[in-house]
Amino acid sequence: MVRLFQYALRTVTPGLLAALLTTALFGGAALAQDAAEPWRKPEPLTAEDREDLKRAEDYLNQIGTVHGRFVQITSTGHFSEGDIYLRRPGELRFEYDAPVPLLLISDGHTMVMYDKSIESASQLPLSQSPLWFLTRDPIDFTDTVEILAVERGQGALLVSMLGGSALGKAQVDLLFSDSPLELRRWSVVDEQGYIIQVSLVDTQFDIALEDSLFQYRDLPNLGLEGRSGGNN
Repeated sequence: MVRLFQYALRTVTPGLLAALLTTALFGGAALAQDAAEPWRKPEPLTAEDREDLKRAEDYLNQIGTVHGRFVQITSTGHFSEGDIYLRRPGELRFEYDAPVPLLLISDGHTMVMYDKSIESASQLPLSQSPLWFLTRDPIDFTDTVEILAVERGQGALLVSMLGGSALGKAQVDLLFSDSPLELRRWSVVDEQGYIIQVSLVDTQFDIALEDSLFQYRDLPNLGLEGRSGGNN
């Protein structure tokens, strides 16, 4: 199976680089990890940490839909951007701008990665995807993930957690702006230390989204078994 979220992005343009720099509002963790120790060590949680986790959890759970632009950078230096659509529970769409031919769709049950250039797809259950946590309803930081750290600074809140997927364990970092709380970026670090960092731009929350955004059955030469149609 083609490895989800590790597509070899080949294009670097001044526009993409400028967008990345513009949206990296809070600095950001370096896109490099010790290959022998790809994840950070767990830190004891304080009462303040638990309060901030509850705030972040409550914020995420009150989000119904999201539409915005995303800017992606990997630890191998590849850049891309596109549109993101999220409708909880379970429905997700990443549509990459040309020349990247990649389309990721979750219908609430299955995550499909479709390469438009060769009309080929791979799939896995949504529950085994690294991004399953963000599409759950409810989101619960005490269930299925291990909280590694909670950090604050410069008007931002960072939550680091460790979870499992079909691809193995992965560290997921969620970066929020604070006052008011808003999700700005996440990163995923796999067992080999490979990192994908996604920043959100021009986000709109709780707007109506078409059902067709989360359906993949009509893609050319899909060749997948199962179902599509969302959670409605």
